[in-house]
Amino acid sequence: MQKLFVSYRRKESQDFTGRMFDRLQGYYGPNSVFMDVDDLLAGKDYRTQIARIIQQCDVVLVVIGEQWLDIVDDFGKRRLDNPDDQLRIEVETAVEQGKSLVPVLIHGASLPPSERLPESIAGVASCDPIPIDSGVPFNSDVKKLIDRLAKSHGILSPDSRFPLELILIPMGILLVGIGVASLSLLPGDADFMLWQLPLPDVRFEQMGLTESDLGMAAYSRALLDMILYCTLPLAVGPVLIVVGKRWCCLTQESTARRAHFSSGIGRRRAPKSTSAVVSLACGLASMGLGVLATIPAILFGVWAVLTTGRRHGWVRGRSLAIIGMLTGMLGIVTTLSIQLPYWKFYRWLREMDSARIALDQKDSETALTSYRLASQLFEPQTDESDIALVNFARALGVQGKHQDAVDVLSPILAVRESVYNSSDPIDASQEQRDILRNAYQIRGNALQQLGDSEGASTDMRASESVGGSSSSFLDRLFDAIPKFDDRDEARKEPQSEVPPPPLPIPDVDA
Repeated sequence: MQKLFVSYRRKESQDFTGRMFDRLQGYYGPNSVFMDVDDLLAGKDYRTQIARIIQQCDVVLVVIGEQWLDIVDDFGKRRLDNPDDQLRIEVETAVEQGKSLVPVLIHGASLPPSERLPESIAGVASCDPIPIDSGVPFNSDVKKLIDRLAKSHGILSPDSRFPLELILIPMGILLVGIGVASLSLLPGDADFMLWQLPLPDVRFEQMGLTESDLGMAAYSRALLDMILYCTLPLAVGPVLIVVGKRWCCLTQESTARRAHFSSGIGRRRAPKSTSAVVSLACGLASMGLGVLATIPAILFGVWAVLTTGRRHGWVRGRSLAIIGMLTGMLGIVTTLSIQLPYWKFYRWLREMDSARIALDQKDSETALTSYRLASQLFEPQTDESDIALVNFARALGVQGKHQDAVDVLSPILAVRESVYNSSDPIDASQEQRDILRNAYQIRGNALQQLGDSEGASTDMRASESVGGSSSSFLDRLFDAIPKFDDRDEARKEPQSEVPPPPLPIPDVDA
């Protein structure tokens, strides 16, 4: 950051220099313009302090009035001839350090000749001056000084920002678009759910799907993809848009401020509350992060409302804070409705996976506990709850509690049989078919173990009638339709067929 130092004679131009200093400091910022009154410490060596301050600066403005050259001290001697004169020390230090000197002529003064200046500061006479009138032309003259410093010495306002909004806003819009588009790619639960059945559908085997494709690890990867391609873009994208818009507003405010201080035109608008902007950004980010962003949005929003209320007219942004808080609360609702079901299913899948591992380790009690917890995560008679109970009944069968297994499965089959029989079988969902098939076979096996062969045969026939998959059911349906090449065969009288032998009852526990 380039800086300025203002050297002046207090007795001659204190009022004028203070007015010019305020304009320059308002334009360049409070840490860019220095003057001895504000920046020197009492009790410290003046030469050392001046050398340190001027060392930080790039240009030294030497304010010269009509009496600047001839002002005398209390003894009648010209002050410039005194080596300890403060103004002379300032200019000598600037010359020694090789700083650029810009004489500022006020009150109609002219540049002093070099022969009337001490040799150590005679170089002032060869510098190109700029006049500033304290009357009506003051604003335009200060503007000329600022333009001159920018053109000749490269002194620019630190607020001359790169248009970062041209990058942030399009990037934010792109991320939001990616997040919205990724909503259609969210993982489906049906196949992961049906894979947890004791007898998964044969179509999984036909498609070559294994545990690595439909197990716990696969669903974890799907959730990670959801976070990377949906949650994070929906959280970061709005923040980038808000930051880009804020950067644009800061640029506009800076432009208006520079115009006000350089030319004395325009009215400075009160700045927007940073807390309000943060509240809005967190509120929009809550669409992806949920409560993690909603809490900061509400806290910053409340603080912004209180701040703008106490400093009314000095700070703006109350409406932004209110919008941020409302958006944050809406973000919770959105997150709960979209993301919560996936994390709930993840917990269900984790319990089912723990039970499966326990069964593999012959720990049926732990498996029963996990299956019971999984069934309680969802409402009764839902697919997830019934699948957990079907596995629970299977684990009971492993322990030899076949009657308990029948008692668990009978209510499930009663409800699902009524739903299945009350509608067209073709319209039955894949979940409905697979759950019924597994429940029938497990209950049939339990009944066989209890000595009820008739009930077991009934359940096995019911399992076969339900079918393993909707695709196989449709295949059987289309196979029953005569093909064009077999029309003559279809017209023939049907011949009696030997009924097939009864199907063996599979032991699912094996």
